[in-house]
Amino acid sequence: MSAHNNRILIVGSESSVRKAPDLARAGYNIEIVASIEEAVKRQAADHYARVLIDPSALSNSRFELLTDTVDQQPAPSISIHETPRTSVAYLDRNFNFVWANRAYERECGCGRRELSGRGYFDLFPGSPLRADLERVRDKGIQVRATDELGEWMLAPLLDRFGRVYGIVLSATPEENQQTQLTISFNEAQPYDTAQDVIQRNEENTGDQLRAIFDHSPVGIVVIDSVENRAKWANPAYLKFLDEPFRSSGITGAHLRDFMPQADEIGLIDVLQTVASSGKPYIDPEYEYTGFKRGMIYWQISIVPLPVGEGSSPDLMIVAIETTEQVRSRRYIEELAEQAEQAESLLQSVIDSTPAHIYIKDSEGRFIIVNQALADLAGMEKEELKGLTSFDIFPASSAKQHETNDKLVLETGRLVEIEESISDENETRSFISLKFPLRDSDGEIYGVGGVSTDITERKRAEMEMSELNEQLATANEEFVTMNEELAAGNEELTTLNNELQSEMEERLLVEEELRQSEAQLREYAAVLEKQAHILDLAHVLIRDVNGSIIFWNSGAEAMYGFTKEEAVGKISHDLLQTVFPVSLKALEETLATVGHWQGELIHTCKNGTKIVVASHHVLHRDEQGNPAAILEVDNDITEIKKLQHELTDARAETERQRAELEAFLTSMADGAALLDAEGKILWMNDAARAILRVPENISSTEWLLQSIRYSIDGKLIEPEQWYTNLALCGETIRDYHYRLLTPLGDEIIVSVSTSPIRDTGGHIIGATYIVRDVRDRIEFEQRKQEVHEREHHIAEVLQQALIPPRSQYKIEGCKIAVKYQPALSEAEVGGDFYDIFDLGDDKLGLLIGDVAGKGLPAAIRVASARYAIRSYAYLNPSPARVLSLANQALCREQFDGVNLLTASFIVVDLKAETITYANGGHEPPILHRASGNIEELDLLSGALGFHGDFSYNEGCHSIYSGDTIVMVTDGITEARSSGLALFGREGIMEYLSCGDTAVPEEIATGLLAAATAHAEGRLQDDTAIIVFQLD
Repeated sequence: MSAHNNRILIVGSESSVRKAPDLARAGYNIEIVASIEEAVKRQAADHYARVLIDPSALSNSRFELLTDTVDQQPAPSISIHETPRTSVAYLDRNFNFVWANRAYERECGCGRRELSGRGYFDLFPGSPLRADLERVRDKGIQVRATDELGEWMLAPLLDRFGRVYGIVLSATPEENQQTQLTISFNEAQPYDTAQDVIQRNEENTGDQLRAIFDHSPVGIVVIDSVENRAKWANPAYLKFLDEPFRSSGITGAHLRDFMPQADEIGLIDVLQTVASSGKPYIDPEYEYTGFKRGMIYWQISIVPLPVGEGSSPDLMIVAIETTEQVRSRRYIEELAEQAEQAESLLQSVIDSTPAHIYIKDSEGRFIIVNQALADLAGMEKEELKGLTSFDIFPASSAKQHETNDKLVLETGRLVEIEESISDENETRSFISLKFPLRDSDGEIYGVGGVSTDITERKRAEMEMSELNEQLATANEEFVTMNEELAAGNEELTTLNNELQSEMEERLLVEEELRQSEAQLREYAAVLEKQAHILDLAHVLIRDVNGSIIFWNSGAEAMYGFTKEEAVGKISHDLLQTVFPVSLKALEETLATVGHWQGELIHTCKNGTKIVVASHHVLHRDEQGNPAAILEVDNDITEIKKLQHELTDARAETERQRAELEAFLTSMADGAALLDAEGKILWMNDAARAILRVPENISSTEWLLQSIRYSIDGKLIEPEQWYTNLALCGETIRDYHYRLLTPLGDEIIVSVSTSPIRDTGGHIIGATYIVRDVRDRIEFEQRKQEVHEREHHIAEVLQQALIPPRSQYKIEGCKIAVKYQPALSEAEVGGDFYDIFDLGDDKLGLLIGDVAGKGLPAAIRVASARYAIRSYAYLNPSPARVLSLANQALCREQFDGVNLLTASFIVVDLKAETITYANGGHEPPILHRASGNIEELDLLSGALGFHGDFSYNEGCHSIYSGDTIVMVTDGITEARSSGLALFGREGIMEYLSCGDTAVPEEIATGLLAAATAHAEGRLQDDTAIIVFQLD
């Protein structure tokens, strides 16, 4: 016995050694480990003659050794032995026998060949082990169980991902009984090939090794390391491959044949390294794109299999596909990161608002609260979580809140209601917006709320009520005055009658003017239409000397010369015209007849010669003298070619008809041809399968008996059927609807139909293409639901960021704001504004626009608005504030464009000055009380583009009555139907023509003027701030 082969590793304890006294007496050096996993590691590092497992030591171990050993051990010979009294069997996950030892055969009275492939419960129909076997398969745990044959240990066989692919049954030994399950790793013998090694092992151990390999979900292939050709592969490995290898196998094929990218991913080099070093290789994540199904990921182990002294080893590649696990892991990591960022941003936003924001579960316990609510309760946010309103508010107020919460939970509707919180000092009133929170199944699991303090407003309403009483008294005095004015009204009536006569005469004149204007508009429309048609044709105009004076876009497209290149050139020189007659003869015809038409050959800018049908018309001036020649060209080069090819095309048509029929028959989409009466002349097998047409039924009758509904469930009448519309001359493309067959099957299909016409243009039938689009329609519906939910969240978030109107009431000035969201069909934009007190009689005015739309833009609005406000509190220098905000944005990582524009003004009410800076935004406009209008424009770039950009700062004195107007591009970019912009010019024109100096009226009127310019449809969010010094 060599020193290398006298070492034995036992999985068990000291008592396990006592069960095998013959080993010690035979001179073996025995080592002990506690687990199968440790035994596998030790065997991989330092090869032992044998590894013995004490079955009584398997209570806390699983039979992972059976697969891990195949992946990790370098020895080619692996065998499984047992003492005669230990019954062992191996089942697949469907409880079919894969292998059993002789002790088990004797126990059940069946031979090994008879057991192989047979179902366990076919052999033992009434076995009490069914529930226990299902627990092992479904949960991956070990179970001890008892049946009529005795007590058994049921253990799962696991792959590398913890999935159960088989079960081992082993009889539990009686106390003090010497039983051992032996897994042997024998020395390599000088066999010729690795296939001989496998065959010899099968002779020694029966079919157990091949059964394990063939039923393993792990892909295994044996490669000749000299020529890199496959010797053997199990079914799991063949599933990885493309055809024909998937069906016919790979024995004898070169590695590059069934893995085309083997060189590119370095697999050939790795195989040579393993063959030369004799050490196994494991790659935990291997990218590969060589198969038709695209990129996949593998976990690959390569084990050398020696075949004799001095011979190159065969190599066993063990491949486990991890594509879905890798993609899922990366996707989950991305989602987790996005969720963490969104949660952080959302918490920052709700903590910055003065309103009380909270979420409660169905029992009324707080789940999420913002800082404002924590301040009201006098507690930390984390302390509030898990408490109810009764824990922090007086009982009467808490009861009121509980009642309103239950109303939302029971009705499932949004509720806006007034609530109050009372203590011994005061009662504070709130307007609360409460709404249900639903899970993915639509079940309500809690209540969300936003409560705004309206205590000061309630007090103001009481004061207003007292003022109304005083006004009622004053009104009575006005009644007396009105009676006196009534007498004077009689005199005015006489004057009104006289004015009425004059007005009637004016109306007659205005009616005549309106009729004249209508005629002018009609003439203008004709001219506009003619100009449009002229632009669609290929038109040039030349003077009597042949110089081009007009060159339209159609001529540019056909000849390739731009207007600048053509105008001023002699037309026949520029186009190298070949005339069918002499130029002189053509000009004489124009002079006498007034027009000429014929075929010319012109040369385009790229050198291509084309044949055109040219029509020349002579235009004369008022004196009748030739003034210009209008030339309209039409490219007929292809028509000329088609005329020569017509004969060949007719013969080709017959051949293509046969090919088309063969193509339509084999295509995946359904296809059919109908005659003029709507009867189906021909339908391919795909259409019959999609429409579920039985073989013994006419497809025409089947479709006539089917009922059609729109996607939203409306019945489609026969006159609107796609076939009838096509037979009426309409072409239908990708029309989606639901089809209910006579047998009750519902199909969602996409149909395209078009009429078939004869040479005279008469409809003689129709084509019909159909495909099953249920999966696509359902996907689009889910996608639309996600978009609408994100749109709604962004709208709610954007509205929450609008400052309360109470901030606009500041002593020493008047402020008005207007904010109007875009059309309902547009995405939520990134417009924002802010007005805040900086202390020391200073006021901050901020307006801006974040690039992008939807929820990401709304979140960036929150971040930008509060970042600028925070920097302003630290240092109220507009240029410094924008510089800091720009640096912060450049450091911040958002998906897509991370730019915003902003204009920031600090008003010093005490010093009557303004300091301002602009970051690529529409410049503010200063409207002096004297009537002068100034733009506060400082050239600067948008924020978020370059972190080192510095911003300029301007300063002006302001006086009583001076007005500052700040807008977003929703005002300046308001477009009319003629695409003309409202622009800053429109703002200045409105301010210069306005007859009011009240900020609220200025803001309202400016918004109305921009809306009118856009014909009532502003396409973008709009924000306006109007500030006026008292």
